[in-house]
Amino acid sequence: MDKSVHMLVNALMRNAPIWTERATQILEAASQLAFADGVARIRDKDVVLAALQEGQNVFCAVLKRWEITYTSARTFWHYDKPVADTGSPDAPRAHGVIAENAELADAVNEQLQAYAHRYAGGEHLGLAIMARQEPEVVELLRAFGTTCRDVEEAILDFLGLRRIDKSKLGQ
Repeated sequence: MDKSVHMLVNALMRNAPIWTERATQILEAASQLAFADGVARIRDKDVVLAALQEGQNVFCAVLKRWEITYTSARTFWHYDKPVADTGSPDAPRAHGVIAENAELADAVNEQLQAYAHRYAGGEHLGLAIMARQEPEVVELLRAFGTTCRDVEEAILDFLGLRRIDKSKLGQ
């Protein structure tokens, strides 16, 4: 991957988290999925599909517990368009598309702050998407017998983390 793209993704994010190379690859793949579907910005379902396609991230490993795979999610969402040619001059890059989705960027930043993490990886994308509970993602999870809360807890268990209850601090 071009290091300048990786650096640009980080620079364009509000409150710029430092994206891992794997998370940057997921975001680039998500931007290609959105582009192929004629959408101007990354949607949560594009990130889910891209994470499943990448296959080596925590979010993917957790979703596989419910037999949610790239193929099953793609079929569920009726993705039938081929992914855009990444060499096309018209194909977007992650730095442009993710910067336009400030809500997703803010949700990732909230996850980083909740766990005092500095680097944003696939697990943070997964946690952010679960927190946002977009209807298309909720429907997919429901179809496979799970919920956003179940997936969030499974990601945290996988990482050995627990969310800090700030209301109990200082007691």
